[in-house]
Amino acid sequence: MIRGRFHGDLRRMLDAIGLNEKIFFTPEADYLCRTIIPRVKWVEYLAKAANEIDYGNFKNAACADGDRYRAYHGVWLEMKLWESESSIARQLRSFGKGKHS
Repeated sequence: MIRGRFHGDLRRMLDAIGLNEKIFFTPEADYLCRTIIPRVKWVEYLAKAANEIDYGNFKNAACADGDRYRAYHGVWLEMKLWESESSIARQLRSFGKGKHS
């Protein structure tokens, strides 16, 4: 099962891999839309999408859709705040214990 916030996102994914599966609306659930596809098709889509990335900066590429950009920016801001407030000290402690990557 693949979950999505927007019907159009799932439809583009299905079209990209040549499937015409039904998209279910689930307004009572955590994601508004869902579709069911074979795992091998999901892997195929992920590989195809990764190979088609052609932008240098995701944030700049996301600007084309103002509403989506505002939503993404809110997530980026929250993650940046979380990173700077809580995880820097934790990361520094990990590096001090020899957990280098």
